[in-house]
Amino acid sequence: MNPGGPRCPVPPQYALSQPHSRSIDNDLHSHNQLQIPVPGAGLQTALPFSHRLQTVVADALCVLHKPASAGLLDSTDLSIGRDRTREARHIVMEPMKRNPIMFLISAPSGTGKGTVVSALLEEVQNLSRIITTTCRPKREGEVEGISYYFIPRTEFEMLIREGAFVEWNRIYGDLYGTKKDIVERFIRDAGEKGRDLILEIDVDGKRNFAREYGNRVNVVSIFLLPPSREELERRIKSRKADSPARMRKRLARAKMELARQNEYDYRVVNDSKDAAVEEVKAIIACERAKRRRS
Repeated sequence: MNPGGPRCPVPPQYALSQPHSRSIDNDLHSHNQLQIPVPGAGLQTALPFSHRLQTVVADALCVLHKPASAGLLDSTDLSIGRDRTREARHIVMEPMKRNPIMFLISAPSGTGKGTVVSALLEEVQNLSRIITTTCRPKREGEVEGISYYFIPRTEFEMLIREGAFVEWNRIYGDLYGTKKDIVERFIRDAGEKGRDLILEIDVDGKRNFAREYGNRVNVVSIFLLPPSREELERRIKSRKADSPARMRKRLARAKMELARQNEYDYRVVNDSKDAAVEEVKAIIACERAKRRRS
C-alpha cells in the first residue's frame, strides 16, 4: 500500500466532507467525515475519521468497487479488502480519550433518585456510576461493589481520620462517603475509554465535589424534585421499614435539601419515572454536545 495515500480514489458514493476541527485521538489531528449508505435504508451516517482511517477505508472500498474491466477479484485483492476493512472497523471503534463529564445527582429521600439513575445506566451509552462506600447493613437485593462498597463502621471511621474521602456524611445515623482513590480510578478509566460518570450524592457532598474536581472535569449537577411536598411526605411515610423517629429525620432532611435546590445546574421534577429519565437523558445529550463544540 502507498503509505502516502489510498491505492485508488474513494468511490463517489463514499464522498468525504470538508475537514473539521475536533480530534479523535491525541496522535490524530486532521479528520473528515465518511458518508456511508445504510443498506436497504437509503440513509447515510457520518463517522469522524482520521487520514489514517481514510487510507484504510479507501483501500478496502477500491477493492470492493474494482472496475469490471480490471477482471475478477483475485486472492490478493480479497485479502487486502478483508484486512483493511478489519483495520478500519478497529479504528472507528477506538474510544476517544477525553476528560469525562461528571454528572452529580441529588434528591431528597423518596424522590426516586436510585430508580432514575438505574434507568440512565441502562439507556445511556458510555455512562459509568461511581460507587460510594457505606457502613450500613446491606439491604435485600444490594450487591457489594455495585450498590455500594460495604465496610465496618470502625474501618469507615479510620478512613475519615486518614482523609481518604472526597466527601462523607452521617445520614440517619449511618455513614456514607466517596473515597478519593475510587474517584481517581473512575476518572482515569472513563477518560481512557471515552465514558462519562454519574454519582448519586447528597447536597453537602455535591459542593465538595465541585470544589475538588471542578478544574479537572466538567461537573454538572442535577437535582431531582418530588411533584409536591405533600407527595414527598406521603412517600416517606409509606416506607414501612422506617420507625416514626427515622421518618421524622427523613422529613426534616428533605426540607433542608429542597431549600438548596437552587445550587444545582438543573432541576427535574420526578412526577413520572419515564418522563424524568427522558429529561435527564436530554440534559446529558446537551452537555455532551457542548463539549463537542468547545
